[in-house]
Amino acid sequence: MRELRILVFVVAAWMAVAIPVLADHMNPDDMHVLMDFYQSTNGDQWRKNDHWLDRSTHEWYGVMLNDEGRVVKLDLASNNLAGPIPESLGNLSQLTQLNLDSNALSGSIPERLGNLGQLRILQLSRNGFTGAIPESFGNLSNLDTLLLFGNDLSGTIPESLSNLHKLTNLILLDNRLFGPISENVRRLLDKFPYYAKGNPLYEEWYGEWSAYQSQFDKFEFLLPLQLGLLGGYLLIMLLLDWARG
Repeated sequence: MRELRILVFVVAAWMAVAIPVLADHMNPDDMHVLMDFYQSTNGDQWRKNDHWLDRSTHEWYGVMLNDEGRVVKLDLASNNLAGPIPESLGNLSQLTQLNLDSNALSGSIPERLGNLGQLRILQLSRNGFTGAIPESFGNLSNLDTLLLFGNDLSGTIPESLSNLHKLTNLILLDNRLFGPISENVRRLLDKFPYYAKGNPLYEEWYGEWSAYQSQFDKFEFLLPLQLGLLGGYLLIMLLLDWARG
């Protein structure tokens, strides 16, 4: 019996360490940021806004907290958000995932989102954002995924994006981004060439490369043929020499 109690105690202790305990409250500063975000993006008209603005609960739709009550994930994709993102969203310093895909958000992307140093996934695709990609995005050193496709972004790709050494997914399709392209940015885009299509810069840069590649492909096709003809000519000359000899 004593051994059984010890076993139960050990298992309970292991579970307490292994299974994270979610907070039963939200950090008040993070709550104020989310309330500001709600007002700025027409929260009353969202498809789902369960418990938002209710200070008595932490179970706000699309929000995940860590065990300290800090917001670590905000997922409001396809939820009828409209309007600009407030600069204050950049104060969610523990945020690791931000997914606002497929809404009607507009205006420029706030520079202060570059303050989100813990961010790993940033999805702002399929909205109506205008203006340039923030230079501050180069500060997102933990970023793994950056999806900005399907907006109306313009200007050049910031040099700072070449600092994102953990980036494995970058999609910039269907915007109005143009050159010039620095060597560092060129090396970055070389990893994701297809995902820059639908931008003037793709036609300016990859259009030239495609023309060059097409000529190279023709050369590759013709070279064996030319070598074959040359080989045949030499063989004939050797046979003639042998016949004369």
